[in-house]
Amino acid sequence: MVATLCSILMRTRQVWLFSAPLLPLLARLAGLPLQALPLLCTLSIAPSLLVMTYTALTSLSGLLRLFRAACGEMCQVTDFSRLMVVGMSLWSQIAVPLLFLVFWLVVFVLHIVSTLTSRPGALEQQGPLFIFLNSVAECCGTPYCLLGLTFTVSYLALGMLNLCKFYLQGYTALQNGNVMHR
Repeated sequence: MVATLCSILMRTRQVWLFSAPLLPLLARLAGLPLQALPLLCTLSIAPSLLVMTYTALTSLSGLLRLFRAACGEMCQVTDFSRLMVVGMSLWSQIAVPLLFLVFWLVVFVLHIVSTLTSRPGALEQQGPLFIFLNSVAECCGTPYCLLGLTFTVSYLALGMLNLCKFYLQGYTALQNGNVMHR
């Protein structure tokens, strides 16, 4: 399924290019012994690495061209206000705040899950509020996590604001919303 999905995304009909990791599965279905599977797994990794290296090297010239064009555009922008417009445009197009939000939420959920699985009676002993606050504190160890927490809190505040507006004014309050938070 992954090979088919990759071939659809790459717009190619050569599904066999993405099917190298299926070699151990096909070998097991053919009845080869289990001792041969590590060797076949190693042999199936080699074509995948070759394809990835080839793709990275052939895409490098396009990336360099794109980087040169971006640098040329940045050199043409001499006014600070134009530079701010370019920065805000990149900020909104790349969706950096959303990436940090998802990153922090994943780290937070994984920390809660690891706390609950490592100590089976922690929920009854310490309580859910303590585990929640401890996980928030533990997920603020790096600047990236702090930035993710900042975006998480701001998106939660925006969500609460929208819910209050929806409660007070109804559905029409969300149709003409303020986009100044972006």
